[in-house]
Amino acid sequence: MTRLLVSVRNAEEAVAALAGGADVIDVKEPSRGALGAADPQMWQSVVHAVRERAPVSIALGELIDFQVEQLTSKFVECLDGVSWAKFGLAGCARVTDWPLRWQAAISALPPHVQSVAVIYADWRTADAPSPETVIGLAAKASVPVVLVDTFDKAAGTLLDHLPLPALATIARQARAHNLKLALAGSLRREVLEQVAELLPDYIAVRGAVCEGARESSVSKQLVERLSSEVHRLAAARTLVATGIA
Repeated sequence: MTRLLVSVRNAEEAVAALAGGADVIDVKEPSRGALGAADPQMWQSVVHAVRERAPVSIALGELIDFQVEQLTSKFVECLDGVSWAKFGLAGCARVTDWPLRWQAAISALPPHVQSVAVIYADWRTADAPSPETVIGLAAKASVPVVLVDTFDKAAGTLLDHLPLPALATIARQARAHNLKLALAGSLRREVLEQVAELLPDYIAVRGAVCEGARESSVSKQLVERLSSEVHRLAAARTLVATGIA
């Protein structure tokens, strides 16, 4: 069954998202980019607010801006209670050793924090690695989840950059490597029905459940509506896929 991941920027939004039916809470700072990292203290604030009622994931920004030396003991302490972490790969196509840097970064995370491999749908614009490259490296590194997201949030939805057939190919490649699939990228309600056909493991949103732009507050009511819609579509697609409907 597809689960709903909601990205929040603070503990108050996390509580609202949980109350609305979010299955996973993701912490990011949207003013800092597609995968903008919140301050480490904010991760712990959200973890304490969630109180183990749902897994917590975090965004760690873009890999090219990250230094493994940042993973000090104090930094690592702030990862207590965090289940997943992800780095964006924008700009990595210009850096020949990015796979080694990515491996070093994810290997330096505490054992309880699993990594998420990120594919940018607009990977050419972002100077990021191709979807096939990311999936191949994720499989070799035993990374359990691949996220398909958009880098430029002002340039349209996921399907504006990756039409459904192309997205379906990525989904097949991910599953061939036993990777779970998360889909994000300005997934407004009007495109949910299309991406639900792929039976992703996770649908990830922020702007779709905010009261205004993606930097405004998460709304419990909007999460509630979207959660209901995601689970309804997922159930319907599962019935079709299994031949019951």
